[in-house]
Amino acid sequence: TVWLGLELTERTLTDIVTHSKNLEIVLLSFAEITGIPLKQFILSRKMDAANFMLTDSNKAISDIAKELGFSDSHNFSRAYKSFTGLTPSEYRNAFAGRMLYHV
Repeated sequence: TVWLGLELTERTLTDIVTHSKNLEIVLLSFAEITGIPLKQFILSRKMDAANFMLTDSNKAISDIAKELGFSDSHNFSRAYKSFTGLTPSEYRNAFAGRMLYHV
């Protein structure tokens, strides 16, 4: 439960994995503590960031993909649709401007 209280960034996770002598133990421990695999946790955080960028910025989808560490917009779009059920464009069109009504 200690890990859940930390502000885990991709950089922090990279440091943990890099300095670990046993990657398998890190991955298993993370999943045991948080209830989700590390890869899924990172993807979830990337999708949360993507949701924000898609609805609250005018950034191109290719720029969002690059900023989130995807090799190209096609891979990003495929992962995004798999995760959310919508393409990035569909999500943007459905939820664009949501912050206009946020109080």
